[in-house]
Amino acid sequence: MSYAVPTPPPKVRPAAVQTAVWLMWAVVALNVLNVALSFVPLTEVDRVLEELYAEHPQLRNDTATVIGEIGSLSLTVIMAVAFAVLAIFVARGSQPARITTWVVGGIVALCQACGLASSLATPALLNSMPSGGDPNAELAVEQARRIAEATPVWYTVASTAILILSLVAILLVIILLAVPKANDYFRKEEEVWVPPTGPGGGYPPYPPPAIPQNPGVPPTPPASQPPAPPAPPTQP
Repeated sequence: MSYAVPTPPPKVRPAAVQTAVWLMWAVVALNVLNVALSFVPLTEVDRVLEELYAEHPQLRNDTATVIGEIGSLSLTVIMAVAFAVLAIFVARGSQPARITTWVVGGIVALCQACGLASSLATPALLNSMPSGGDPNAELAVEQARRIAEATPVWYTVASTAILILSLVAILLVIILLAVPKANDYFRKEEEVWVPPTGPGGGYPPYPPPAIPQNPGVPPTPPASQPPAPPAPPTQP
């Protein structure tokens, strides 16, 4: 006789966790959009830089510019891949992925908040930054000012909007994964005892075997059988 072992019901993903997963995928999409935006040609910025380099050749450093662009794109791609992987495991209820999301999300949110504050304060800083009589500092300020003036308004608005939306989404993910309703979903399931299987379903046979009343007495030998009759003689 066999017995069916009841299986525990599947865990239901809370609305807070589901929303956090959607927001993580939104962060991935925003980072991909940011990468695509970086490949948009800015003809006016290129023209202003060429004029500035013609006046001050010492400012041209193509190697540093390329390295900076590659580094920025690499960080954006890595962040997109990291949030995509974390979103998959968070949706499965992985506690390590939840903790990693808090750590990575906190670091990224801090960096993006600093970058947002810097981008918003750049115009005011360029207008109020003292040169101190240093020619190199004056040229650096002039270069940054010309780039800011030549950058299209739509490009600045799009970059700032992507940064703000990504920052808000990451902060909401951190909050949603920390609410009490999400704790049960990430709690490790307890092991379910499974009874042994086999003949009889793991239970002792019925009826039980006979047990001698006095274990000290040797068992009674089986009764002797009468000798077999002799075989009849064979006919000649």
